[in-house]
Amino acid sequence: MESNIKTRVWDKFNACFWYSEKFETKLKFYTAMAELEDADNKLAREQSFAGNLVDGVPLYEGDIVECYGQNYEIKYIGSGGFGHENENKDGFTTYSTAWKIVGNIYETPELLTERGQEKINS
Repeated sequence: MESNIKTRVWDKFNACFWYSEKFETKLKFYTAMAELEDADNKLAREQSFAGNLVDGVPLYEGDIVECYGQNYEIKYIGSGGFGHENENKDGFTTYSTAWKIVGNIYETPELLTERGQEKINS
């Protein structure tokens, strides 16, 4: 049985995302990604929440969300959880109904500095 966790991969060479749900099976998706990597293409893997949506859109690791006027990068925080560092940087917010997806770290990285939030590299 295949996992229903959606995966997307950032293709640095072609500057686009590849989504696992666009392929017939996960095996075909990962085979296609392996072929891209064999062609010296640099890929960055990301994984979505399993079933969690923001305004009907799957939320992926690497997405940038706006929450109460601040922009945050969504990260994997362990034990299958995702979230962003809180304002005090002493913990994580794992989900908020106030989140709005405004971009991602590949296409719009400037959104992390526009509102005073520096990008935090994992």
